[in-house]
Amino acid sequence: MPRPPDGAQALDDALRDLAAVDNLLLASRRFESIVVALLRAEGGGAAAPEAQVPSSTSRGRSRFDAVITGGVAGLPGPVAVDVRYFARPGRRLVARRLRERLRDLVLEGAVVDARTVLVVQNAPVDDDLRAVLESERRTLDAALQDAPTIAVWGIDELRTLADEHPSALLDADRRAPLRATASSLPTATTDLAHTAAREQSLADLQAVYASEGISLFLGAGASVEFGLPSWSQIIADLYRSALEEELGSSLSREELAHLQRLTVRLSSDSPLQAARAVQRALAQQGKGFEERLSSVLYRDVGADGGRPLLWAISDLCMATRRGSRVHSVVTYNFDDLLEENLATRRVKALSVFEASAAPRADELPVYHVHGLLPRDPANTGRPAREPVVFAEQQYHALYTDPYHWTNIVQLNAIREHTCVFIGLSMTDPNLRRLLEIGSRSSETVRHYAFMKRRTVPDLLREDETLQEVPAATLGSFLAWHHGLAEEVLRDLGVQIVWFDDYGQIRDAIQGLADL
Repeated sequence: MPRPPDGAQALDDALRDLAAVDNLLLASRRFESIVVALLRAEGGGAAAPEAQVPSSTSRGRSRFDAVITGGVAGLPGPVAVDVRYFARPGRRLVARRLRERLRDLVLEGAVVDARTVLVVQNAPVDDDLRAVLESERRTLDAALQDAPTIAVWGIDELRTLADEHPSALLDADRRAPLRATASSLPTATTDLAHTAAREQSLADLQAVYASEGISLFLGAGASVEFGLPSWSQIIADLYRSALEEELGSSLSREELAHLQRLTVRLSSDSPLQAARAVQRALAQQGKGFEERLSSVLYRDVGADGGRPLLWAISDLCMATRRGSRVHSVVTYNFDDLLEENLATRRVKALSVFEASAAPRADELPVYHVHGLLPRDPANTGRPAREPVVFAEQQYHALYTDPYHWTNIVQLNAIREHTCVFIGLSMTDPNLRRLLEIGSRSSETVRHYAFMKRRTVPDLLREDETLQEVPAATLGSFLAWHHGLAEEVLRDLGVQIVWFDDYGQIRDAIQGLADL
């Protein structure tokens, strides 16, 4: 095989160096710098890094790694460039990421004013990738009247540019030297670093899912799109019910709402203590607590949730030709909406809410470790004999009984499988205790928690007084906060996978299900 020209050889050497870098952020930045430098050289210096393309949709402006206003290599301009770096560019992962990215950039209308969308990645464009590209082109042509041209470049296209502009690689090294250290990076986590870290974690999880399978841990966030209330909403609604009974119907709606918030605030800063107080209040009134809780739980559940997260979770639980890749589901939710969705997919699942239940080998166990309040009690086949774990006293009972069946079920899953935590805040004290115990038998971080990143707008919506703090300061604070949260959970054997919105979490789970 003839030796590559100097430019292509230099690029190959640079990519080989990137593959040896442990810091994914540094490698991603370096690759982006290489691509932008080559495009700038090819376009006569017209490539503007991190530029923005105006969009005629309500999304406003969309951020790209570079924009080439006059076009490049025969592609009509403006060309919006998206650079993708994969630490381990597997064919299936690259194809799926390409499909997802193109839909974000084009189908959602983020770049309708750009004539070309160019995706550049450190993976070859093979026949499988070309098939994905052609399929997306047909879809986009049918969906959009003036869909921009789609182009994907891989290593071969970059090697061609490197041959034509070998000096551009020196420019890239001056802009993003590989010998930089993590301490030289800005405090705030960049979009590139955040996305690259997420893709790496998802790639690792996909490999585990395909080879070993996983167990799922679900919290309230997994069902909220169906109209189920959050934990704080449940407590507030129960307090409202108790207030109406205690003070009569003479209160106006506004007065009742104020007293409801006041009661929650005065009861305790601890949700478990507040839950204990409202449970006692309802008991004093002679009200059946679990009946009232079930009424609040299912009051706003809709018949059709669109494409909610729970649907993707149900798809993930379906058996493939290689068998089921989900060993068990541990849920902290009282509802049985997951089982209802599994039934529509003909998945044999058993709701386990007491120690005597014994799932068969062909049944997927869904462990309701905090109890079960089915929407239709006839679905369970028998009434629950154990009360739900709702308030402080029930948590204390679980905490002090290491051999309680719910603790054993959770600890077995944590020790035996890779676990994925979805819809959980990861603050439950008993769960953290079990993770601590499980982490003692393994020095590796083997579990994953899917969580939504907090943003500066989130903080400002929650506390208007923060308007006085510069946005850059709040951004730096959040970067520090997220980093600290990662370190704390890593001590418990859990890797946080940050997402920008819940739709991305749903798509990531659906991506696992589609493997």
